[in-house]
Amino acid sequence: MPAPTTAGLEFHFISGAVGVGIVDIACGAGLLDGVVMNVGGAPPAAAVLAAAAGSNVRFLAASVISDWLTLRSDGTHWKVSGASSVVGFSFT
Repeated sequence: MPAPTTAGLEFHFISGAVGVGIVDIACGAGLLDGVVMNVGGAPPAAAVLAAAAGSNVRFLAASVISDWLTLRSDGTHWKVSGASSVVGFSFT
């Protein structure tokens, strides 16, 4: 990702395939804040992952078509939001 110096700059990422492997989106050390929702399992359960001063958000190998992430700049940090119909995201 570019430096988050332009407030309002926004990127959307949507999974277009099943099982393509791990995809990391590097945001820069300590520049990532926000929340994503992983929903899945048997029985279905929701898990909210929070990133506070994180560096990367990751589509996991289990992600499926239509899982999505949005990264929006506030001028200093990337604010992440997203949803996965399985356990499809993690922060590193």
